[in-house]
Amino acid sequence: MTLPTVFLSLSGHDENFVQAVHKLLPDSMAHFYPATFANGEDLIDAMEQRVESSAVFALFASRASLGSKWVNFEISKAKISSIVRDNFRVLVFVIDPDMTHSDLP
Repeated sequence: MTLPTVFLSLSGHDENFVQAVHKLLPDSMAHFYPATFANGEDLIDAMEQRVESSAVFALFASRASLGSKWVNFEISKAKISSIVRDNFRVLVFVIDPDMTHSDLP
């Protein structure tokens, strides 16, 4: 059985938390910037490709992540993937205790 690939979407502000989550996942299961992106790689193309090739988009929601233009770019790519692919899933993990449901995209 092949494990699904997960794209971990986060703000750099939340990197330590998400890095701890990433370490708990099997090797090569998750795309996580900067850990699984190569130096010199075109970041926009790489993010698009990795979101599109993942089965799951995991958003680690915090005030910092929802204010990030990079995270919002990833969210927009995930929205498109959820429309065009029936098997694509979006998971949202609220990691900021001050956030409410209405704060989420």
